[in-house]
Amino acid sequence: MSDFIEISSTGMPEVTVNVAQFPDVVRLAMARQIVSEAAGLERTLKTKALAGEILQRRSGRLANSIHTETEIEGNRVVSIVGTDVEYAAYHEFGFHGSMTVHRSEATRAQWSAHILGRKAVNKESWTRTVNYAGRPFMKPTFEAALPGIEARMTEALKKATGEAMK
Repeated sequence: MSDFIEISSTGMPEVTVNVAQFPDVVRLAMARQIVSEAAGLERTLKTKALAGEILQRRSGRLANSIHTETEIEGNRVVSIVGTDVEYAAYHEFGFHGSMTVHRSEATRAQWSAHILGRKAVNKESWTRTVNYAGRPFMKPTFEAALPGIEARMTEALKKATGEAMK
């Protein structure tokens, strides 16, 4: 891989390109490629990883929350694909501990089981113990896409530098 392209995963997928030494036409081409790769990763997460390949879609809230943010800071272009839905971290990293379930958040089956469990008290919330190993969806999707991203970034760099030399 080129010394100018750094592709890393630090909790969230991130692709960074240091374009300090590139001509403007190359910088623009690399920025476009970064945005394109991030959009492709977002699309893969929504249409594959969160549509049955890793996690089953229930409400669509998690898939709909996946978004891309791109920042251009001087000679650096960074695109981050992520989510702000709290329970995404439970799926990605697992969760072990106690949590409070509020009646408004519980599914009908959970609430019925609570009532039928001979606890015929009208509670608004209760505590339950959770030991969920997690089912990572972001990191495996990113790792699977990484070889293609590297190849397309390298190809875009070669094409852009070739055009810049004309």
